[in-house]
Amino acid sequence: MKSVLISGYYGFDNLGDEAVLLSIVNTLKNSDKDLQITVLSENPEVTEKRYGVKSVKRTGFFDVLKAVRTCDLLISGGGSLLQDVTSRASLFYYLAILFMGIVFRKKVMVYGQGIGPLTNKTDIKMVSFILKKVNLITLRDNSSQELLKSMGIENNIHVTADPVFCLKKPEQTGAKMLLESEGISDNFILVSVRNWYNNELFRVEMAKALDIIYQNTGTEIVFCPFHQSDIEECNAIADFMKCPKHILRRVYNPEDMLGIVSLCKMVIGMRLHSLIFGALVGCPVEGISYDPKIDGFLKDIGLMPVGNVRSVTAEQIADYAEGLWTKRDKAIKEIEDRTEKLRQKAAENGKLALSLIYGTEKPESGVLGVRVDNVTMKDAYSRVFNFVQDGGRHVVYTPNAEIIMLAHKDSGLKNILNSSDLNVPDGIGVVMAAKIYGYKIKERVAGVDLLNYICKSAPRYGHRIYFLGGKPGIAGKAAEEAVSKYGNIKFVGTHDGYFDNEEEKHIIEDINSGYVDFLFVGLGAPKQEIWIHEHTDIKAKVIMGVGGSFDVLAGTVKRAPATFQRLGLEWLYRLIKEPRRFKRMLNLPAFMITVLREKMISRK
Repeated sequence: MKSVLISGYYGFDNLGDEAVLLSIVNTLKNSDKDLQITVLSENPEVTEKRYGVKSVKRTGFFDVLKAVRTCDLLISGGGSLLQDVTSRASLFYYLAILFMGIVFRKKVMVYGQGIGPLTNKTDIKMVSFILKKVNLITLRDNSSQELLKSMGIENNIHVTADPVFCLKKPEQTGAKMLLESEGISDNFILVSVRNWYNNELFRVEMAKALDIIYQNTGTEIVFCPFHQSDIEECNAIADFMKCPKHILRRVYNPEDMLGIVSLCKMVIGMRLHSLIFGALVGCPVEGISYDPKIDGFLKDIGLMPVGNVRSVTAEQIADYAEGLWTKRDKAIKEIEDRTEKLRQKAAENGKLALSLIYGTEKPESGVLGVRVDNVTMKDAYSRVFNFVQDGGRHVVYTPNAEIIMLAHKDSGLKNILNSSDLNVPDGIGVVMAAKIYGYKIKERVAGVDLLNYICKSAPRYGHRIYFLGGKPGIAGKAAEEAVSKYGNIKFVGTHDGYFDNEEEKHIIEDINSGYVDFLFVGLGAPKQEIWIHEHTDIKAKVIMGVGGSFDVLAGTVKRAPATFQRLGLEWLYRLIKEPRRFKRMLNLPAFMITVLREKMISRK
């Protein structure tokens, strides 16, 4: 059983950080129910009860040392931990935890963080020294990446999104009951503020703005504290207001607060996670900046802060709110489109974390560091069928020996493959390699067979399909053959694999407007995997790389007889039929030699 230790600002009843922890724990547990998770917390008892994990006191030196020494992966998780504006002491603490992991030679990951601000030269040097030695860094915004680049840190960095975007939209029944208990209607604007250098001028301007907004909209103003210290600031602003207002009595847990936010008409927030919660539930958001992380997040969703807490005026806040209010439907549509992309990026955090644990360190779940899922054809189909039912965007890859060899030499491609939702074992070489590692794969699942399986069931469920790839005319021919063979499949469209940037835009527009359930991409490996990974703007529910499968479906390339397929000798049949493939076929013995060598190295 593998174990993960999570470090962060947990157990302090900071709603944003607790939401980050909830998301990390859920993401890891959903992927591996047997994973043992321990959290460093200020309040271990509460953390254990709330999240169903083990927890140790974050300041208990020997307990922390033991937890680091016995874990398989150390995660420095979420939030803005590595900054020196609010506290240099906290920066030293989080760096010390990371350093422990490095000293004990553990896998160490910075998980979905925002880095900075860093103002002290010594602090910058320390952060640079430590982060250059960690295994993997995922960041929630582009500005954090730019900061790390300026510090000379460029390797093993992935810009994803805040982990909180992985939280599911809540049921609203419980939230409505909470609002009723607070005496609040479901017609309200949610306001999140925090004390920033005891700025009395901001309090006056904010109060004036909220009075104007209430007068213009007739909508109740509700202050929502995201930290216990916010309650005092909410009261300080409310004292200057003339209109009716309400302050929530306490800091609610992440699930309850997410439900409350889902019922509001608009979020006006200083707290980063009030804005993230708003975006997550598809609510218009107005951000007031006090820290670069606010600017970075808003920029990533195509927005700008209304102003800085030090200088923003009541008129600016009220005018921005009025613009959101009058164009609310448009604002909701835009925020939903942007949020879906962030949700997909946020999911990569967990996948990359698991790839650190189960890459080359767990041969029974992967080959040469590439995750291979142990599924039968029926298992694989069941998974993709559930993906369609779940909605969202899911990616399926079909790694064979050739693709895995490429990924073995290219860590970027390896990370792409390991970020998928499903990797089916396509090829006898993959099955044989797994056996060498002592892991028996149930059966080979060829991509072309899974494609046919999906097409066969498509008429029954009304699934909508798009074929992209192959030489001109091949995708269209493959679609015709599929309809002829399986019945009335709803093809949204087809397009060959030869397109420029302008054509690509039209292809994506067709896919996104066609409510596609299955997008099959046949651009050849690794081009198709890279293309799928880069195009997070595609809204198809399942996107699958299928290589040359369209040629087979169209009948321009014949598959080996069933006997050759059963014996795992399809490669030999193709070599006999196409001797010119000889050099390419040498990849299989080279792959097996590499697997054997890596296996011997791992035993030493």
